[in-house]
Amino acid sequence: MSDADVITDEEIDRILSQQTAPPTTVAEAQGILQSWYPEATIDSFDRIVQAAKAQAGDAWTEYTEDQAREMDFAEITPDDVANILDTTIARDRTNKKILYNLAILNYTDADQHNIGFSSASSTGKTHIALEVMKYFPKEDVKALGYVSKQAFFHEDGVLVTEDGKPLETRRTHVSKGIEDFIETYDQFGARASDKRKTQERKRLKAEWEDIPKRFRIDFHQKILVFLDQPSDELLARLRPLASHDKKSIILKITDRSTSGSNRTKTIEIIGWPTFIHLTTGFSADEQERTRFVLLSAEVSQEKIKDALVMVAHKVSDRQAFADRAEYHPLRHQLCVRTKFIKYANIKQITVPESIRDNMIDQFLTERGFLAPRALRDFPHLIALTKANALINLFQRDIINDCVIATEADAKIGLKLYNEIADSNELGIPPVSYEFWKKKIEPNLDGEGLTRADLRRMHYEYFKHRVSDNRLKAMIDNFCEVGLVIELPDLNDRRQKRIYPLDIKTEEQDALGGAS
Repeated sequence: MSDADVITDEEIDRILSQQTAPPTTVAEAQGILQSWYPEATIDSFDRIVQAAKAQAGDAWTEYTEDQAREMDFAEITPDDVANILDTTIARDRTNKKILYNLAILNYTDADQHNIGFSSASSTGKTHIALEVMKYFPKEDVKALGYVSKQAFFHEDGVLVTEDGKPLETRRTHVSKGIEDFIETYDQFGARASDKRKTQERKRLKAEWEDIPKRFRIDFHQKILVFLDQPSDELLARLRPLASHDKKSIILKITDRSTSGSNRTKTIEIIGWPTFIHLTTGFSADEQERTRFVLLSAEVSQEKIKDALVMVAHKVSDRQAFADRAEYHPLRHQLCVRTKFIKYANIKQITVPESIRDNMIDQFLTERGFLAPRALRDFPHLIALTKANALINLFQRDIINDCVIATEADAKIGLKLYNEIADSNELGIPPVSYEFWKKKIEPNLDGEGLTRADLRRMHYEYFKHRVSDNRLKAMIDNFCEVGLVIELPDLNDRRQKRIYPLDIKTEEQDALGGAS
């Protein structure tokens, strides 16, 4: 029997009705339920909070800073988070730590981050993302399968006038107008003819069409998970939101009217959301790659074996597997911690000047030459520092809804960032960088490598074939970031080879020059 079968909505109402005074905070509501049902699940905690909130009305105050201390959440590290996530995700510790930490920044005013998960199919990237999202409130996560660049803007919109006031639909506008029209005739004891009603209906429709209007979509503090996108065109349209250029962007799209003609539709999107983009081949466009923290699912034999064992347990007894996860005490506690962080209404996390300057010095010292994209890479380091402070806000100073980060947060942020720094600062997914370091670079010499060579190496390393398009995209990325150059084969001009950058000039001349 599931938790929802025992703790029904009626049972929650009964528990609340027996209180001398209705709870007015999340902590009070959850405390009441726990006193009745010590092993209640996070879903039941959510439901009693919503019920109590409705009863309390204006008296509801969410969490207070004093209650934050009373909750007595122990300080946790990214490794502690990974240990909890191990209950349903095999290996992939770096991915789990960074994904959860960056996603928790969703509950700030402006520190939301974007994550690009790029790896081959069947490697577990979708499973990782969806499992981590289970620790976040359902109402804040929007997982999208395939969605076209047009369809995305037709959902969740609220019709408003140009000054932001709610606007009724055309059908409602016309219906109310006709009712008023008929009522006016009735007042004089007359009856409106069908012809006059038709004329009035046309006038009302034209009147509504002439109102300057837009569809407003509020994605602020929402986590948008794109599970399967065939192209990056939608991401390109959302660049201003992804890069935090503007909190509100206006888009013009074409829409089909009821008569079949095309018309312009104005969309206003309010941010900022957290973007999580899952793909088998991340964008070759640098504008997308610099806006996302790039992750890749592990493909090691150890990960595959551990994942196989976990899948065996799950499919052998799905209910038992689900119950173990649902009632796992640490898993439940992380869900509650995430909920609390949301309700704490933290506006921002501040990194003190001395800590910030030390981070800048260390970042500059470790890098002799800075590419322009460093302006986007360094904020990733700051973000991971802030995330650790937010997760442990219960042990941090909080001033005016602002959490103050510590030196310990900076050290953890740096350690996490260094796990993905090499690939991300080049702008290629970690799985591609790993393939470069372990297979291509050791075998790359003045003879160069053909695409057939790369296909063979890819199969040897990943144990699956690579498509022509994916291989081409990988080579293009390697060339663009300066790892290799691609030149015509000296002996067979019909094919190309990739060569190391330090190939001698005379060899380049013989091969036809750098491309």
